[in-house]
Amino acid sequence: MKDKIIYWGYRHYGRHDARDHFRYNRKSVCQMGLGCPVTKKWEYDGETQIYKTYFKSGEIQNETITFDATSDELLSIYQSMGIKWECKCDLDYDYLGYGKWLKWTKEEKKDWFTNLRNYKKINNIPKKKEEIYTLSGHKWHDHFFNDLIDVDLFIPTYYDSLFEYKPFVDYFKTSKNVVAYKSDLIDVNISRLQLMGKDLQKIKREDIYYYLDHYIVCNRMVESKLRDNNIPYEYFDLDTEDYDKWIDNLLPRIDGYGWGAYPFDKTTERYSIARQISEDYITSRGLTDIRLDGKLSDRVR
Repeated sequence: MKDKIIYWGYRHYGRHDARDHFRYNRKSVCQMGLGCPVTKKWEYDGETQIYKTYFKSGEIQNETITFDATSDELLSIYQSMGIKWECKCDLDYDYLGYGKWLKWTKEEKKDWFTNLRNYKKINNIPKKKEEIYTLSGHKWHDHFFNDLIDVDLFIPTYYDSLFEYKPFVDYFKTSKNVVAYKSDLIDVNISRLQLMGKDLQKIKREDIYYYLDHYIVCNRMVESKLRDNNIPYEYFDLDTEDYDKWIDNLLPRIDGYGWGAYPFDKTTERYSIARQISEDYITSRGLTDIRLDGKLSDRVR
């Protein structure tokens, strides 16, 4: 891989998928937390993985766990030590799966504990972390340049401080910046309806539409900040492109779905309902493109 990549995007724009693909290829990754002042970093030395968690307690510090595992072994070890996903952990209500993604079998429970064999609980990270990234950039200048960006893939989370501190902006201008998006508007909104974790037949349509708007608005805000600061970037279509443009080996697919994705049964009544809601939302908002330029013609605000 020739260029180090900065991968911009809000939730559900491939942040974890990109992270897992790079880690599977033993490329170093640093990802800022979404909604919490914690950053995770994975580095590799042969078959050894070095996993660091950065946080602030008085001063910025990190907890490090090092263990040996091949790339294929990482597939069977759960996040964040490995790259295996457990979808059941992510939902309060499973609409499209009719509840099957919420229920653990005895075999799955056994598998969970068996594959944590190399996991060591980090006990020294306080439950209440101090803010880092909401502070002025000069207060975490060294942390940014010494800890965060010296990786093959850096996945930042939007903070105003990233764009208000000139040394950060200057660095971004010299980097390979990527903004991910999905061109299949129906599919992306169906997936986001599942992430809503509610019975779609019991929620007002406008409340659902507002929820779907939020994903688009937040990612457009990131893209807008890049443009406002004259930071060059390129697009990455999660529907028509793949990560092999940057890495050698793609993660295995499951039932035709990408790694960690929900394998929806498209023949169910609920899937038909979700698809209709997605189509109606697209029509209602006049949505043609979830990227920033789509804002010129749609009603997503």
